[in-house]
Amino acid sequence: MPVCTGLQKSSLQIILTANYNVINMRIEVDKEKCIGCGKCREACPKGPKIWSIGKDKKAKASHLEYCHVCINCASRCPVDAIRVIRDGKEDEEAFKKSE
Repeated sequence: MPVCTGLQKSSLQIILTANYNVINMRIEVDKEKCIGCGKCREACPKGPKIWSIGKDKKAKASHLEYCHVCINCASRCPVDAIRVIRDGKEDEEAFKKSE
């Protein structure tokens, strides 16, 4: 599991197994960008199980075993504070190109 880098990012990682395929994924929330609007929770099919807004008014992801890896949370974030990272070279390369 990765270690958070500084205070500006929180990262949660889980390894999911489905039909004997292993999916290594994590959700990173940039704490400096997050405005605590809750749109990630609203957009997520499993929102209440995964997303919460902490006392610091920042989004937090937990219980990623419920995550569908649909990236609705990241696509609905108005300040681009959320990254859903899946294990796979094609995902990593696509992300690097988008930066």
